[in-house]
Amino acid sequence: MKIIEKIQEKQKDLYARKPITFAFLGDSVTQGCFDCYETSPSTIETEFVAEWGYSEVFKKMLHKLYPSVPLAVINAGISGGGTSGGLKRLERDVLSY
Repeated sequence: MKIIEKIQEKQKDLYARKPITFAFLGDSVTQGCFDCYETSPSTIETEFVAEWGYSEVFKKMLHKLYPSVPLAVINAGISGGGTSGGLKRLERDVLSY
C-alpha cells in the first residue's frame, strides 16, 4: 500500500489503530547535520539543526496536508554512521517501533 493510501485510510477512522509510523535511518544528513566547520587545526564540528533534517520537513508537510491524522516520525540518523552501522541498529532504532 502506498503512503498516501495508508494516510487516506487512517483518515477514515482516526481512532481505530495506532499512528502511522515513518522511520528515517541514515547518517549525519538524516540526523540534521548539514554544515561543518573547523574549530582548530585538528577539530571539525558539525552544526546540527533538527528542523532542517528531511524527517522533520516530511513530518511538517504531512501534518499540513493531513492535520487530523496521527503520525509518528522516527529520526534514526546518527552522524558518522554508515550502512553497516545502520544495519546493526535497524531492529533497535526502527523496527522495534
